[in-house]
Amino acid sequence: YSTFEKTGFDLTIQVMMLEKIRIEYNYNSRMFSPETIRRLSRHFINVLREIINDENTNISDIDMLSDEERNEILLDFNNTGSPYQDKETIHGLFEMQAGKAPYNVAAIFEGKRLTYKELNDKANQLARVLRSEGVGRESIVGIMVERSFEMIIGIMAILKAGGAYLPISPDYPEDRIKYMIEDSGAGVLLVKDDTNKEHFITGMGIPIAVINLDNSNLYIGDNTDLEKINQPTDLVYVIYTSGSTGKPKGVMIEHHSLVNRLNWMQKMYPIDKNDTILQKTTYTFDVSVWELFWWAIEGSKVCFLKPGGEKNPGDIIEAVSNNNVTTMHFVPSMLNAFIEYIENIKNPDQLKSLRQVFASGEALRLNHVNRFNRILNDRYGTKLHNLYGPTEATVDVSYFDCSSGEVLDTVPIGKPIDNICLYILDKFRKPQPIGVPGELYISGVGLARGYLNRAELTAERFIPNPFVSGERMYRTGDIVRWMADGNIEYIGRTDHQVKIRGFRIELGEIEAAILMCDGVKEAVVIDIADDHGNKDISAYVVSEKDLDIVDVKKRLSTMLPDFMIPSRILQIEHIPLTQNGKVDRKALLLKDKTPMYAEIEYTAPGNEVEERLEDIWREVLGRDRAGVNSNFFDIGGNSILLIQVQSRIEKYYPGLVSIADLFAYPTIYKLSEYIINKKTDIAKGESVMPQDDGELTDYKETETENTGVDRHYTSGNSDNYAGVKNRCDNAYEDIAIIGISGQFPNAKNLNEFWNNIRNGVECISDFPMSRRLDVENYLQSKNPDISSFNYYKGAYLKEIDKFDHAFFGLSPKEASLMDPNQRLFLQTVWGTIEDAGYGNNKIVGSKTGVYVGYVGETAYRNMVLDIEPSSISIALPGNLNSVIAGRVSYLLDLKGPSILVDTACSSSLVAVHYACMGIIDGECDMAIAGSVKVNLIPVELSEKIGIESIDGKTRTFDDDSSGTVMGEGVAAILLKPLSKAM
Repeated sequence: YSTFEKTGFDLTIQVMMLEKIRIEYNYNSRMFSPETIRRLSRHFINVLREIINDENTNISDIDMLSDEERNEILLDFNNTGSPYQDKETIHGLFEMQAGKAPYNVAAIFEGKRLTYKELNDKANQLARVLRSEGVGRESIVGIMVERSFEMIIGIMAILKAGGAYLPISPDYPEDRIKYMIEDSGAGVLLVKDDTNKEHFITGMGIPIAVINLDNSNLYIGDNTDLEKINQPTDLVYVIYTSGSTGKPKGVMIEHHSLVNRLNWMQKMYPIDKNDTILQKTTYTFDVSVWELFWWAIEGSKVCFLKPGGEKNPGDIIEAVSNNNVTTMHFVPSMLNAFIEYIENIKNPDQLKSLRQVFASGEALRLNHVNRFNRILNDRYGTKLHNLYGPTEATVDVSYFDCSSGEVLDTVPIGKPIDNICLYILDKFRKPQPIGVPGELYISGVGLARGYLNRAELTAERFIPNPFVSGERMYRTGDIVRWMADGNIEYIGRTDHQVKIRGFRIELGEIEAAILMCDGVKEAVVIDIADDHGNKDISAYVVSEKDLDIVDVKKRLSTMLPDFMIPSRILQIEHIPLTQNGKVDRKALLLKDKTPMYAEIEYTAPGNEVEERLEDIWREVLGRDRAGVNSNFFDIGGNSILLIQVQSRIEKYYPGLVSIADLFAYPTIYKLSEYIINKKTDIAKGESVMPQDDGELTDYKETETENTGVDRHYTSGNSDNYAGVKNRCDNAYEDIAIIGISGQFPNAKNLNEFWNNIRNGVECISDFPMSRRLDVENYLQSKNPDISSFNYYKGAYLKEIDKFDHAFFGLSPKEASLMDPNQRLFLQTVWGTIEDAGYGNNKIVGSKTGVYVGYVGETAYRNMVLDIEPSSISIALPGNLNSVIAGRVSYLLDLKGPSILVDTACSSSLVAVHYACMGIIDGECDMAIAGSVKVNLIPVELSEKIGIESIDGKTRTFDDDSSGTVMGEGVAAILLKPLSKAM
């Protein structure tokens, strides 16, 4: 018997003082694996042994690791040594590719193409201009442009001239631009006509040469490669990141570090001349680095997304589709918004060229991975890879494959890349055992040289590596832990650095800026997250006077980039403190949540469009209400949430509202007005207006001389009257059945079913043995004694489990979680379409309605909940009764109505009626009508409902009929106006 008292603890350790000390562990096997417990036991014994050996030892000197585990963590997990092109520079490798295939396409932008030779020639010509301006080895050269050919030409020219490029966003506040130029010591700045900063730059009083890349005179003369003056240890770029002291800091990266990073990426995820990388990341964010150079050293192509397009999923999809993009990157928050957009537009085929997608910049959540794999990996084999790394270690230092098919409980940041070592250490900088959290330190060839002009900070963050003599390691401030397989799990931060939409932000820099605003005495800034994991910034300020949010934000916009300006600023009486005098950041979330901006007086929606928009805003912003005059960005909105708003609006008003429109019309009132007006403007054809006498009068087109047709429309909702006229015109139109399919008891098809009826074949039987085993296994899990269960006699289908998931682009897992009713109906609908001659995707995109008679049941959902509760969040939404029609429309891309009909026994006939009315009303050109019923657990109940047959027979249309018997079946028909069907 067990010596343990039963407790509610997940882990209990009992020490028994026998002849030998005996230690027993009782643990929750759902939380701990046997190996974890064995490891814990070894650590415990090691600690005891060290204390016994020296009872005066300091806690900091106790080492719980065995030599074997220490070697595993320090050596085996970090066995990453690999040869790379350590004697090369980035521009040298690009020149090799330009020499190998000069006429291959290198870059694409807004439909135009640039070959390797053209890019190399222009970069060489510009590099000579830069050298004439004094640019040489390790000169820092600023570049302040939007995505364009000139951007990559300028960057390559800087490297060829011997310098390191310093990316500056034209959208940065002027104070920040001035600081970066002064701090970096840049003597040359590259701009374009559309930069709109030349006047400011020349007026700064800083001796700097400004070169406009739109000047065609820059690209004349000698176009040969320049003399090589760089070493692999020279700087390749300087990127400024947020600084805790209130000023950004420049991170210096060398050529060999970037070459190692790109060589590793090519080894793991090879690309060639047939691949195209989408360059969409802002070049001030270090992820842009591999987008800018990986293709260039491997002979592939890059497609530059148009400026601002990174915020618009529609632009991204268009770029991928038009340019056969195979590789791209997303920050996880944007990836989630992008996937939601795809789900709403229901047209992922435009993304089928994608082979691999990389995510980095912030924590990748499990729901992001599951949604991606369902939408893209299961359909097209597109792989998702999670990357992690700070700017100080050349973009990324670890990787994890999220599309391997492995069932995940969390999304690790993965294992170290080539020539990088990762250490997880405690506060005494001793290695932490597997599973124990510690701070992550990075060592290897990827480390930055340090921070520009910040020797003290460099020494603080880049410290000697105690495990490898002569090496350095970088202290990340990230809390992580080893997993048993050598992957690393991210947990959080040790400080107040956060990642918001991929941007690394020091909250102290924002606090310093707020304190410079007039009237602010104290300020604390924290990051906040909604229920979906979307992060944003919230500021809490103390002031003796009432502050105006507009004034504060205007002032902040002169000091901080847009992504660092808090979306919420709350004025409070005092900053709460903990008992030890530190800011109580948790208490801040419980403070008065009335925003400083004192929301405009609430005005309720006044029409259907406004009501729908308010519902969308409330859902996305997580608010109880959103007045029609409130500005989206003043009540917690941001660019990521704006994408979610746009994708949801797309459901109701397809093609009417773009991301740019949402920026232009940031209130519900203005946006509603825009939508109503645009619907009127794009109305086409003949409309009908009501007259006072109640008759319908055609509202005709007006011909205008030499200008085609000038169509005039009313500002009212003429669509309703057009529908009435369609009904009048079509009311006497015959409807043809042009396709039919089904599965019936004792009949696999319609002909067998008809023969059974004609010949009086008995189709009522016992519950089929082929289905009984699964049901009994389930019932036994609920009640071991199943002898008391009796099954109804009925008209049963024998094969309800055969389903071609791949044909419909579904994963085996997704198909297994679908109710058999839904699987059977989907398969039958396709049989109907093929019977009508509309196979081979001829019906895809058509204005076809779907009308389904379905009296759903919860049996399958309950079975999933009992047998596989971890999947209920996926199974539940997909098996709601209302989904059955919409799923058909979604998977077959049908554009007509999707209607569920539940009128008990008459559901299927009513579905046919509604389908005919949909055609008559002009709501659809064709219509699918059908019904399905499968009884998953046909166990007899003690209660009767009074319509059961006395003798277990059904005699349809017979005076001797005494009732009904349980039946199953699935059928669908495709309807079309007879005149068009002929």
